[in-house]
Amino acid sequence: MKIIITESQLLEIEKTFSRDRFDAPYSEEYPKYKEMFFRAIKLEITSSGETEDNILLGDTDGNILVHYRKGSRTLYYDYNWAEDIEKLVPWHIYTRHFVYALAEYFNNLFPSVSIKDVTGAHIKMKIIITESQYKMLLESNTESMQNLIDMALDDMKENCEKNFVNNYACEELEILENVEVVSVEKGESQGRGNTKLNFLIIEVDVYYNNIKRFVDFDNFIYQLQFEVRQIAGKNIIIHLKNTINTRKDFNW
Repeated sequence: MKIIITESQLLEIEKTFSRDRFDAPYSEEYPKYKEMFFRAIKLEITSSGETEDNILLGDTDGNILVHYRKGSRTLYYDYNWAEDIEKLVPWHIYTRHFVYALAEYFNNLFPSVSIKDVTGAHIKMKIIITESQYKMLLESNTESMQNLIDMALDDMKENCEKNFVNNYACEELEILENVEVVSVEKGESQGRGNTKLNFLIIEVDVYYNNIKRFVDFDNFIYQLQFEVRQIAGKNIIIHLKNTINTRKDFNW
């Protein structure tokens, strides 16, 4: 079977980010300001990470400033970060050239990447692993996975404080004492076209203190898995093995 597309559809598929006809007159002055933008961009960006679907650039605190999605070929920049750059660059120069300077800067780092669009967003994710740390995660030992879980817990606490998370998950987080990794297993499944999909199963015990003798922690585990995947990629499954209530007295 052949798939037939129109010329306009082909052009849309092959489209890359460039100035439109209204913005074209400013292209001649762009080289004068390019290095100024590059210096401003490099002030904050100190780390990077790449997964199957995304490329991320972040600062020293782990905040993501730039997020490239491979599927849509869209380059997102964080609004708050852009506001800081706006203070360093004259406003009329910023509005004319920032997105084009960012696209060029990103392509200098990742030459094989094709950018279709550049747009601002409120980026809530964090990137807190370097390439070497990611390789450490692939070793799949209990200690490195415990570090990953601890990082995800910190993010989850922060997101609960900002009301970004399901209330039930946050309520379960409040009674939590500890999450302990008890085992790590590598798995493999068959994807489309007979491709192999690798994944990790992290089995955990949850320790908590509550007047209720049993809490299932389903909402908490779901959110924890989400936070872990935000850090280390989507091919990670969190499995709850045991819930241990450390409370001794269950009288009201």
